[in-house]
Amino acid sequence: MTTYTAVLPWVYEPYRDAFMESCRLDVFEVDNSVDNIGIMRATNRGIDRMRSDGSEWLVVMSAALRFGPAGGLDFVDHLARLPDDRVVEAAGVFGWHLIAFHRDTLDAIGKWDPNFSPYGYDDLDMSWRYQCVYGNDGQLWRKVPVDVTDAGMAHSLKQGGVVADDDRCRSHYLAKWGGFTGEERYRHPFADPSHPIGYWPDYEGERWDT
Repeated sequence: MTTYTAVLPWVYEPYRDAFMESCRLDVFEVDNSVDNIGIMRATNRGIDRMRSDGSEWLVVMSAALRFGPAGGLDFVDHLARLPDDRVVEAAGVFGWHLIAFHRDTLDAIGKWDPNFSPYGYDDLDMSWRYQCVYGNDGQLWRKVPVDVTDAGMAHSLKQGGVVADDDRCRSHYLAKWGGFTGEERYRHPFADPSHPIGYWPDYEGERWDT
């Protein structure tokens, strides 16, 4: 039996309610509608929950998803059939709105860097870390068909009134990796070999290695 922890950070209650009406998965919710801790820190709470539950997979979801009759269980079925995969992503949805990371993968590449909060460049950061650890043979990971639709990209920005600081996030990515997508020059954060791949600077008293 495949075990998973499915984390749902959300900021806009109507989207959350519509998501839950279509979802048959067990969901660990992080309510960002009042005190928004950002997607990164919310997802890291999902990692903590995954580890405490002893789950094999972390499933990261967006409240913009609308599942078909399977309610997302078809995505979990793929995880059961692909036990040797490190990351599995749903095809046909925006960005990382439905993606799963094996526990061993997260142990290897680390948690989400909350310095990208509340939104932006965090997916690029995780992708580059993945490539630094596992390489890149032309396709980072498998994309699988799932009966799901997507109500909109960046819904937390558009519907939840979240303001992202794109300049700050870009600057952090550039300082961390020495270039933007496809042009990264560093394989250690901030070009410092003493930094493990999962390192990020202190963020509001949070440590990267917890």
